[in-house]
Amino acid sequence: MRKSISLPALICVLAVSALAQGPAVATIKPSDPNVPGYGLSTNAGRFSASGYTVRLLIIYAYDVHRSQVSSGPAWLDSDKYDIVARADEGRMPSPEEWKIMVQKLLADRFGLTFHHEKKTLSVYALTAGKGGSKLTPTDADVNVPPDISFYALGKLGARAATMADFVHSLQRNVLDRPIIDQTGLSGRYNFTLNWVPDEFQFAAVRTPGGPQIPSNTEGADLITAIQQQLGLKLEATKAPADVMVIDRVQRPSEN
Repeated sequence: MRKSISLPALICVLAVSALAQGPAVATIKPSDPNVPGYGLSTNAGRFSASGYTVRLLIIYAYDVHRSQVSSGPAWLDSDKYDIVARADEGRMPSPEEWKIMVQKLLADRFGLTFHHEKKTLSVYALTAGKGGSKLTPTDADVNVPPDISFYALGKLGARAATMADFVHSLQRNVLDRPIIDQTGLSGRYNFTLNWVPDEFQFAAVRTPGGPQIPSNTEGADLITAIQQQLGLKLEATKAPADVMVIDRVQRPSEN
C-alpha cells in the first residue's frame, strides 16, 4: 500500500518540446495512494507514467542510476504522480525525444535545477565473455522501437534492444549501482534472461502490495545467468561516475 500524498488535488496542463519538433500536451496529477506499484510506457505518440516519484522521473529522463542523483528533499521519493503526455498528431517521438521532453517538464513544472560532480562510485562493468556473446541479432525493422519488459521479478524479455537499453533497464529496475557498458556490441538484439533475484535487487519495485521476489530459490543468480544465457560478464568494480547534485526542486503548482 502506498503512503498517502499530502498534496492538494491538481492537474497541470503544460506544453513541452522535443528537439524543436513541436509540443506535446501533458497532464500531471498525484497518484492514487491505493494503487500499488509504478510503471512507464511510450507507445503510439503517448507517454504514460503511473506512480512515479520525481527521483524516478529524473532517473528516466537523464539515464542515470539512483546513486547518481544526490541531495533533494524527502518528498522526492515519497510524492508520486501520474503523468500522461501526447505528441502532436502524426508525430512518433523517439525514446530520446521523450526523455528530452521529460527533462523540460522537470525544469518547467518542478523547477528542477542541478549541477554535475564527479564521484568514485561502486559500479558494475558489463563486458563480453571469453567465448563471445550469445545474443541473437534482431530481425525487426530499423524503425521498430526497442522493447524490454519484466514479466516477473527475474524474468526479462528484450526485442530490438541495444546494450545501452539493457544496461539502463538493469540499473533503473534491478541493481543497486550504475552499470558501465564495456561490451563493444553496437547492434540490436532479441533475448530473454531468467534468474533468481536476491534480496538487494528490485528494491524500488518491492513495495507493500507490489511484486515480490519468488520464494523458489532454484536457478541461477543474475551474474551466472548473464554469463550462461547471454555470453556476457557482469562484475563489481569502482570507477569515476557523473553525479547530479540537485540545487532546487519544487512540487508542481496547482493549475
